[in-house]
Amino acid sequence: NNYIETQMEESGIGDIVISSIYAKDEELNTTRVNLEERSKFALKKKEEDEGVLQTDVNSLFSEIQEWSKTNNADIKVEYKEVENGPGYYIVESSNAEGQTYFQQKLNTVANRANNLSKAYKNTQSNLMTQWNSWQSSMDEKNNTLDNLEGAAVKDYEWNKILGKDLGHSFENMLLD
Repeated sequence: NNYIETQMEESGIGDIVISSIYAKDEELNTTRVNLEERSKFALKKKEEDEGVLQTDVNSLFSEIQEWSKTNNADIKVEYKEVENGPGYYIVESSNAEGQTYFQQKLNTVANRANNLSKAYKNTQSNLMTQWNSWQSSMDEKNNTLDNLEGAAVKDYEWNKILGKDLGHSFENMLLD
């Protein structure tokens, strides 16, 4: 389990058990409820984590601006994106100490954001797999019930069936 899934379990949300067509309706309903709770939790937690990250970034940029004014130092911040990997910040400043300090702080936030992004993508993938499995179990169960119902309502009185078929054959001959 990743960071988010561990928090789900710690908050008391039930784990997901892969269902089958032989699962009882109660088990399938419990799985559905747990999936709904996990989905809601993940969305709520994502909003919270995004808020914390945004607050951290805003605070850090305010600190950079204040530091620049206080120390009369020029500072330039640039974000470099890396394809298929985490991006990073480059800080240029006339003050080497400030440059190193802020570059490390910004990259710490960028790394945390990247790790959270990976965790949420993994959680999203897991939830989609679990939802699809649950839906498949429901579909299989419904198809089985449809087949059983079809078998239950089928007319097994062969004499009547043959009589109807023969009767229809004669009707068709008379109409021609």
